[in-house]
Amino acid sequence: MRRRYPGDEAIIAAFAQVAREARESAGMTIEEAEAAIAEMQRTYDYTPTARAIGIVFKEARIAQRMSMKELAGAAKVPLQILDDIERGKPVDLPLTDFVRLCFGVCIDPPEIIRRMEEFKERLGKQ
Repeated sequence: MRRRYPGDEAIIAAFAQVAREARESAGMTIEEAEAAIAEMQRTYDYTPTARAIGIVFKEARIAQRMSMKELAGAAKVPLQILDDIERGKPVDLPLTDFVRLCFGVCIDPPEIIRRMEEFKERLGKQ
């Protein structure tokens, strides 16, 4: 079991609410949503996303003039995980760690995701 940090429960509760609203607006049962997620996880190619998130976090960290060790400490994420992320390796990154990394580089999570999607789009055009 991963250690919980202050604020993690609020992150999880907010995400659960958004997920519930998305599921309900799609007219899906919990079972249907779980099956759709499982299928996506089985077939999704995480490589472009991992590469994009790594570059976005590295650029943001450098812009803040932070070392990897400083960001890992501020976000309470193991340094090796941050190193893997910045190298574009697919990692199992809990939502709470993602949000703490975003706040560690002083960028809201939606903005990080927007930058990731923008980078992935550019990759697709190469």
